[in-house]
Amino acid sequence: MTDQTPADSAGKPHTSDGSDGASQIRRTRLGGSHATPAPDAPTSGDVEQVQQVDDSPQQESTAPTSPPPSPPGPVPPRSMPHQQARYGSPPGDRRDPRRNHPRTGGPRPSGFRPDSDRPQPRPAFKPLDVLYEDKQIIAVHKPAHLPVVGRDDEPSVLEAVRRQLNIRRMDRGPWTLHQIEESATGVVVLARTPAARDVLLQSRRFERYYLALVGGAPADPSSPDNGTINSDQQGRDTSEVRNLVTHYQRLGYQSGAALLKMRPRTDARGQLDKHLRQLNARPVQDKPIDAAGLHLHEVTLTHPTTSARMRIQSPPPAWMYERVGLEPPKGARQQNAAPNKSKGWDDVAGWYAELLTSSRNDLQTELVWPGVLRLLEPLDGVRILDVACGEGSFDRQLASRGASVTGIDASERLIDLARKLSNPDDPDARFVIGDACNLGSMNLGEFDAACSILALMNIDEIQAVLRAIHEALIPGGRFVAVVLHPAFRSPRRTSWGWDGPDAQTQRQYRRVDEYMTEAAIPIVMNPGAVAKGEDPITTTTYVRPLQKYVEAFTSAGLLIDAIEEWTSPRQSEPGPRAAEENRARGEFPMFMTIRAIKLKGSAPE
Repeated sequence: MTDQTPADSAGKPHTSDGSDGASQIRRTRLGGSHATPAPDAPTSGDVEQVQQVDDSPQQESTAPTSPPPSPPGPVPPRSMPHQQARYGSPPGDRRDPRRNHPRTGGPRPSGFRPDSDRPQPRPAFKPLDVLYEDKQIIAVHKPAHLPVVGRDDEPSVLEAVRRQLNIRRMDRGPWTLHQIEESATGVVVLARTPAARDVLLQSRRFERYYLALVGGAPADPSSPDNGTINSDQQGRDTSEVRNLVTHYQRLGYQSGAALLKMRPRTDARGQLDKHLRQLNARPVQDKPIDAAGLHLHEVTLTHPTTSARMRIQSPPPAWMYERVGLEPPKGARQQNAAPNKSKGWDDVAGWYAELLTSSRNDLQTELVWPGVLRLLEPLDGVRILDVACGEGSFDRQLASRGASVTGIDASERLIDLARKLSNPDDPDARFVIGDACNLGSMNLGEFDAACSILALMNIDEIQAVLRAIHEALIPGGRFVAVVLHPAFRSPRRTSWGWDGPDAQTQRQYRRVDEYMTEAAIPIVMNPGAVAKGEDPITTTTYVRPLQKYVEAFTSAGLLIDAIEEWTSPRQSEPGPRAAEENRARGEFPMFMTIRAIKLKGSAPE
């Protein structure tokens, strides 16, 4: 077995993708700071739980002296755990333990109900603001980064509404009626009856109106004030091609941002995101409140039973208007600032420093750090910039090999720790508080090389960071970045599974539910504290496919000369599944590493 770090309430390691097994908590970072999971046990909440690097989410391996686990499959009703081993009895054994009392072997007493059959309490979800409700439909306000549909018992609009309506069976509704980007806020309309669902899905008068605060081409004064965006989408039938259409109107622009009113005439997943890219536009991120500039302001529809024309609105965020110098409309939503993220890193800085000196940090010390050192060589006398350096453990490794290191991080406490843990008289190690997105304004000087370890997937505007790194490097300078593997290790999108009838012949596989669609996944850093009633401290993991990293590096003027995929070196303890766990661990990489070079005369696009 591998090292087991934060355990859930049952004592099992817990991973963000829902699997049990050995795991190594990783650092997560946003805007250039390390985001470190809290040591508390993960619990339920209204955002994604503590994210962990899991190299082997298998069930615990059974030692050779223990009997092999029973074949996977549904547990017969009203069974007790100690009886389940008997379900694998030879064909000649006709005893049925389900008919016996669990202790005496006699008939079950009247009203007997084992704990496994009792309704389990469901995690508490934060209630959503209801915008409209009757017996046919319900409309709620969706916060940023909350998916409309999620996995069972994971935070989603659908699950939150079910609980608000006290609906326990999924086949009792409600049902989704339209798409909305996960990063967006705004109106979500749900049908409460199958009849209402059918009528509204067939309606041709279901319309949506978005507000989009974007940077890019629409912010150019010479750009048109309105237009139409078209694209084709291939259906499940390869001969079927659907035309997607979005109309837009520019309401205002100022200082590199434009506010657009957008009306998608068709309803396809990811349509708005795709059409904004076609427009060479990207939503502006408001960092203090952790919200993207995308808001579904209004949905108009014909009521399924009264046929009355309805307009359901969610008040637009005031900050989107203020960003372009416009007066917010009456009733605009004044959003409260989200928890300070630098403070979030500060709250776990001491715990993270302890983690780096423990055996739980083996993935970094045995795999990540040696790999980055190799890709950065030579090191003696080289000036290196470490973006999102945390408390400086890797920088001390670099300095011990003769490099002159500058570490930058957004967390004041982590930088303070880095300075205390390093030799204050060492001129080859300096640490600076700052945002990775604003390197260009910090006058840090030129560097021969740069690195960023497990940080880019926690930075929304990686283009700004990569451009700043390009400017900081001398011609020929190299940059090495390590991220969780975008195909196999994205939180809430990938998980482990087993296929086969018994432990000796089963094969372990990695399930990938989504890959191409970009999304922002919130991670709770203090689940134990949240369970005691404290406010959550969250970070955000931005999942994106490999091609997005390649595009970002290329447009920043950095030429990729190496991509490596690193698998975990951990080994399972002896047991029936150990060999298969080790094989699977070596087949599905945990990390992806990119090395890029700044060419002479290269410039960002």
